Amino acid sequence: MPPLRSPEHHSSRAPSWLLVAAVGAAVASASALAFESPLVEGDPLFSLIWGTQLANGDLTTFAFGPTPHPLTVGAAAITSVLGSYGSYAATYALFGPLSLGALSAAVFAVARRFVSPLAGVLAVLVLITRPPILGWAATARYDIAFGALVVGALALELSRPRRGIAPLALLAIAGLIRPEAWLMSAAYWYWALRGADRGRRLAGAALVLLAPVLWSGMDLAVTGDPLWSLHVTDDASEQLYGRFTPLENLEEGGRNLVTIAGPITLLLAPIALLRRNPPTIARLRPLLLLLAMTVGVFLALVATGMASSERYLLVPACLIAVLAAIAASPQGLNRNGVAIAAAVLLLIQVLARVDSAFSVRDELRPAVERNGEVRDLLARTEVSRPVQRCPRVALPGRIVPAWAYFSGRPLQRWTFDDHGRSAPDIYIAPSPTTAAELLTRQRFDSDAGFTVPSALVPGPASRSWRVYFARGPACASALEPFGLP
Repeated sequence: MPPLRSPEHHSSRAPSWLLVAAVGAAVASASALAFESPLVEGDPLFSLIWGTQLANGDLTTFAFGPTPHPLTVGAAAITSVLGSYGSYAATYALFGPLSLGALSAAVFAVARRFVSPLAGVLAVLVLITRPPILGWAATARYDIAFGALVVGALALELSRPRRGIAPLALLAIAGLIRPEAWLMSAAYWYWALRGADRGRRLAGAALVLLAPVLWSGMDLAVTGDPLWSLHVTDDASEQLYGRFTPLENLEEGGRNLVTIAGPITLLLAPIALLRRNPPTIARLRPLLLLLAMTVGVFLALVATGMASSERYLLVPACLIAVLAAIAASPQGLNRNGVAIAAAVLLLIQVLARVDSAFSVRDELRPAVERNGEVRDLLARTEVSRPVQRCPRVALPGRIVPAWAYFSGRPLQRWTFDDHGRSAPDIYIAPSPTTAAELLTRQRFDSDAGFTVPSALVPGPASRSWRVYFARGPACASALEPFGLP
């Protein structure tokens, strides 16, 4: 059998970037059609709020949200010219289907570089049939873009070993999403450019430093603390993950990796290394080093009690998918029988989850409808005007992002009240049928209870929401034109 192709291979069979782009475009288009409706949730929604404030020149604090990320905040500032829903839809498109397409293209390019287009297709099929990955793409989680940039940097390196500047540029952008890329950039700079001329070394060093300098500069400019993001991440990690032991977090991480990558993918990946051809490991070295680094970072986070979200396992899952695809390709092994058996098993896993995109769409449809109801309620002046003008507006703590973003009321002007003690002018409550989903998080929260403050009058409502108003002078000017108390 032919040996595993070297990444240095530059014959006519070398990866065609037109074909790579076509794979990315196909996945992006198919996922956009399958997901149907834009949905932005979690951290990206806070980035939309901060980006809009940045564009308006009134971003003064990050104190009422998760860790800020410069790339997503900057992107939101740029798209804010499209209006609130236009920016929302653009953020979904950029960090959702387009990023999933870019990640698929990068995975295809890496697998094809080592073996063949068949390996690339198999790896992409594994990727786009894993429900967690599709769920992150369907909600515009920035981890998909991060994965695309990191795996894309690997693809560039494989296309021309020790390429240097181009992979560093992608890692620098990735470093504006997650700090793990800083370590990757520094390691790659040392490995790829240590023998280069002084100009290339300095240019590479500038790219290595770009992300941490910009991130610290953002924190300093907004909060006065250049390490704000580190501190808020540390505090949030202690609150969420500190309640578990490192072993419990490690066990959860192992279960997450099986769910993200797929059990058959994990079983087949080591077979890619069981070859009689000695150069195999050397040719796979860049991929294996990146896999070791990303898994090592995750294990270090678990050991130190820092945030160890399952999304941090996306890049390892992508690299494991490539290894499994190599194992399932006749060009990747000495024995066709082993490759055929591996391919059959991998296709069984893919076919078992072939409807994953539609399942994710159906699972997320209630969230799409809830955010739509927020916009619809705020389109009513009797809701939007009091929400924007009344001094005290409260709600149960975890439902603020959509209301804050679409109303334009800054995060720091909301009161989080689960126990009905705040005496607000307005209280926004989820309906009983949606409270559990909105107010709990798997593994972290189980109590969906909240109390509407007393002496409030029910106002406009939708299937998922009810707005309550207080009697009194504080909001009289805002409520009186609509006959509200």
